[in-house]
Amino acid sequence: MMQHVPDVVYIPFWFYQLRRNLYLPPERLLDLQRRRLAAVVRHAYEHVPYYRRLFDRVGLRPEDIRSPDDLRALPVTTKAVLREQPKQALVALHRDGHNDISVMTSGSTGMPFQIRFSRQEHWLKSLVFLRAFTETGYRLTDRQAMVDRRRDEGQNRWWFQRWGIFRKYHVCVYDDLDVQFARLRQIRPQHIHGYPSALKCLAQALIERGVTEVRPRVVCTGAEVLDKGTRETIRRGFGAPIFDLYSTMEFGNIAWECPTGTGYHINSDLVLVEFLVDGRPARPGERAELVCTSLFSYTMPFIRYSLGDVAAPLAGPCPCGRGFPLMGPVEGRLVDLIVLPGGRKVSPYQFMATIREIPGIGQFQVVQEAPARILVRIVPDAKFSPATLAEVEACCQRIVAQEAQVAVVATESLPLEPSGKFRAVKSEVQSASQT
Repeated sequence: MMQHVPDVVYIPFWFYQLRRNLYLPPERLLDLQRRRLAAVVRHAYEHVPYYRRLFDRVGLRPEDIRSPDDLRALPVTTKAVLREQPKQALVALHRDGHNDISVMTSGSTGMPFQIRFSRQEHWLKSLVFLRAFTETGYRLTDRQAMVDRRRDEGQNRWWFQRWGIFRKYHVCVYDDLDVQFARLRQIRPQHIHGYPSALKCLAQALIERGVTEVRPRVVCTGAEVLDKGTRETIRRGFGAPIFDLYSTMEFGNIAWECPTGTGYHINSDLVLVEFLVDGRPARPGERAELVCTSLFSYTMPFIRYSLGDVAAPLAGPCPCGRGFPLMGPVEGRLVDLIVLPGGRKVSPYQFMATIREIPGIGQFQVVQEAPARILVRIVPDAKFSPATLAEVEACCQRIVAQEAQVAVVATESLPLEPSGKFRAVKSEVQSASQT
């Protein structure tokens, strides 16, 4: 049976425990990880056919995994591999699915992938988000606006929400900007959480219209890479500090930006994060692929699961006193890396840092259409001139040197992903290779 997941009646106690975990000494945090890892590994071996076959194929038994370091004996699992498996091979055998909750990944690298959680696991995911929010300034009585792809349908139906606790409202990114803007003015949120690209558009509208009544105390971003220019626009528009969260459908909130600005705290009481460079552990500050193991998912376990995201581990304790380890911001997905014909990898940050300094650009998107062909789409702003396109082309051409050709076009708007997210830099070449 599942362990380490709360029943609904225990939610206040579990939230109290989750907050206490933030300040556990390193040895107690490691002990907690070992116990939860041993439990989830044994459960996966005994109840999930895919993981039993995986363990047997490499000659491992659950008792061989006694610490996070022992996980390296197990092969990395990818979304593409899981998508090839029968659904019943990925879900615990004792689950009938009657009370389970199914969610879909965004499908930004291919076909969407269905994930299942028990209701208790779903509550725990929500509590981990709540912990990140409260650690960055959220109050339980705040009106919270979620700027994402959902619309309000039966929201705030719980008794505690009618009493003014955990009130949550949605602003849909698919709606016209004026509709989103009016919805925010109606909600008057004290806390906002949303996609950086959508919040940037709203912030620009607030600045241009001179509106000061939408003034949240805190803004949290997530689901997309947050670059410096976008962060500054959101800060100016909403007049509030910005804190970034790193989350996925598979794991929920993985890490959140510490108010000290030191880095992102990894929720290591519930997820183990490995930073791998060609299969070896990354050094502090070294950009690496993220591979995660959930310590709370028993309905559909994820053990040594590659997220396809790139970030760097950070060394040393945080001055805030919290014991959770630190990582740098996610620099994008592996599919956001521009891999040139000669094998050289270009970080999306190189394009972001260069293009955002050029006047005349409201928004941009860099797309690698073929190994040696880069398309840059530009949405002009009031300072745009014909010279803007030439400057963008020259700057991007310097980044890729002679290994690719760059074309720049002006457009009225940029496309969103099917999930409602926006990717400023993406490689259609990399996406094709991973689907």
